[in-house]
Amino acid sequence: MKITLTIIMSILFGFVIFFYITDKKKLRDTPVFYPTYKNIKSSLYVSGSIIPKEEIKVKSNISVVIELLCVTIGQKVQVGQPLAKIKYVTDPLEYRRIVKEYEDAQNLLVNSGKTYERNKYLYAQKVTSKAEFEQIETNYLLAKSEFERAQTQMGLVDGKTLGATKISTIISATAEGTILELPIKVGGPVMARGSFSEGVTIAKIANLDSLIFKGSVLETDVDILANKMPLIITAAFKDKPFQASLNFISPKGFVVDGSTRFDIYANIHLPKNYSSTIRAGYSATATFITATKEHAIA
Repeated sequence: MKITLTIIMSILFGFVIFFYITDKKKLRDTPVFYPTYKNIKSSLYVSGSIIPKEEIKVKSNISVVIELLCVTIGQKVQVGQPLAKIKYVTDPLEYRRIVKEYEDAQNLLVNSGKTYERNKYLYAQKVTSKAEFEQIETNYLLAKSEFERAQTQMGLVDGKTLGATKISTIISATAEGTILELPIKVGGPVMARGSFSEGVTIAKIANLDSLIFKGSVLETDVDILANKMPLIITAAFKDKPFQASLNFISPKGFVVDGSTRFDIYANIHLPKNYSSTIRAGYSATATFITATKEHAIA
């Protein structure tokens, strides 16, 4: 019995010695940090993308077909530079209607012109009253205006110039910038822009020298942001962060996966040597310094 008790006590004592040595080694290998004075910053990181400040969509006022594209994606254009050549295409019923309107307007103009010239002579001879002559003159001018309208429609159908009416078959750039998209290819139809339709976009143009950051923040973070607040943008080229300033916080939020978020926009202060390296659509991260504490124990 004494021998068994001695063996058990020896084993327990061995375990105690082993754990003591192990813990002492762990304490010896554990790094020790001492408090120092540092400048502490609290940051907020917001993911988003870089987009053009303004993006212009060039559309047509009439339904046409693209006959020729004069530019390519990525090309820089000036205001008034040709983008595409178009061709007016209509169905047979529509074509017959336009031709009929043109012929009727032409006949009306001829008859009104004869009546006008005849009554003009009679009015000069004081045979016709002034009021009657003025009514005939008004009818003649209306017939002339209607004929010019029908002439324009015929010019669109035939794709040529009729008389003094010049029909433009060229879609030109309405802003200076870079071609971002050409959604419609040669031969593709283009729906006209009207009161009940936005129309089909022929080209998208944007000035890539003027870019902004677009992101969204949680409702718990939106209150710590303010307009003109500085931030740092980091995009695909992480070694080249650049400065920006917050210029818009959406007054209305939207729900994503059960959490409410608010859109934010920031003007990017882009150095001149960056304009050729940044592309619209880059994913980016905005860093806001929300609070600072200088010479604090850390």
